[in-house]
Amino acid sequence: MFQAMDAKGQLHHLLTGPLPQGGAFFCPFCKQELILKSGQWVRPHFAHQVGQACEGAVLNEGAEHLNLKADLFDWAQVHEAVALEVGQAKGSVVSDLLLSQNLALEIQCSPLSPQDYERRSRAYQDLGLPVVWLLGSKHFLYLTKIKI
Repeated sequence: MFQAMDAKGQLHHLLTGPLPQGGAFFCPFCKQELILKSGQWVRPHFAHQVGQACEGAVLNEGAEHLNLKADLFDWAQVHEAVALEVGQAKGSVVSDLLLSQNLALEIQCSPLSPQDYERRSRAYQDLGLPVVWLLGSKHFLYLTKIKI
């Protein structure tokens, strides 16, 4: 994820500005302390510690997911009102991006069972919020193998 709260409850966003130095950062959803990760192959992002459970956290956001989300956020800032990693009512889903408060973009790079896809899509439908699913390269390769 690209945003986290500091000890005072202020939200900080890795894509829009520098972070304050020397403090701890916490998940905006579950309030657990987060780890700031960065490296040669993955852009800076926050992650839960191994074994922490969070209903609002998106698990296993790899480099492709983070890069797509960041690139779409950069694009959307020029064209739309955009919010990143928005928790919806009752914790049912967390939108990767929310455009103009009325269109959710979901980036899906890791495998997703048909049951999870249906559950998440139904949650958006119940909220009256249209959702567009954007699939990562692994899904594209799979779809080309079955020749649709």
